[in-house]
Amino acid sequence: MQSAVRIASIVAVALSLQFPLSVQATTKPDLVVSTINSSPAKPMAGAEITLWVFVQNKGDARAGAFDVRVKVGGESNPPVVHVSGLNPGQKFRYTRKVTFDRAGHYRVTATADSGHAVAESRESNNTKLKTIVVVAAPKPDLVVTRINYSPASPKQHEYVTVWYFVKNIGQGRAEASYLSTTASMNNYSIWHKQRVPALDPGREWRYQAPFQSNSAGTYYLRAVIDREHHIDESNEDNNTLDRKIIFSPVSH
Repeated sequence: MQSAVRIASIVAVALSLQFPLSVQATTKPDLVVSTINSSPAKPMAGAEITLWVFVQNKGDARAGAFDVRVKVGGESNPPVVHVSGLNPGQKFRYTRKVTFDRAGHYRVTATADSGHAVAESRESNNTKLKTIVVVAAPKPDLVVTRINYSPASPKQHEYVTVWYFVKNIGQGRAEASYLSTTASMNNYSIWHKQRVPALDPGREWRYQAPFQSNSAGTYYLRAVIDREHHIDESNEDNNTLDRKIIFSPVSH
């Protein structure tokens, strides 16, 4: 009898060692970059882009303090933001504004716990990537559309009012530029410059100037917008317009 009891005890001990009655589970945080959003959806070169990076703790325990790094393009020293901690299920949002001067594909790399300060249940899901496609901004196209004057049949020494019309016929905004004008019977030697304000697509601007002839004959007016080529336009070959004014001699 005692032998049977002893054998049962030995078996019970062996089973308890092989199959423990309870296991103490260890809970840890799990930091992930859940989302990277950007606006506008189709950004143009030179325009400001807003980035929103969302970091979440998907684990079962609180995450202590950690850093989030957001690298844009080929940055060698991307900014790092400090987070004091996240409870299970809690989210953190980081906002950043960027601008790209050229069209192209730019990669955004966001990393939660970039300094490996938090012991997580999973360490391989801390980084998320997003590619932003930046398109070239539309260019302006400045042209001198008209040169009008009055009176229509001026006489020698009579003052004439001349109107120059400049229009942006391109798809992009034109920053401030200069209109160069000249008038001569033989050659274009003396130029006058007038500042032209920034023009949105389809916008027209008018400049008024007086002109007086010293002698009878045909005078040639020439107007050139952006003569110095400071504005990057879609067409650089349509910036000049010519017109002539015939001054008749004064009758005696």
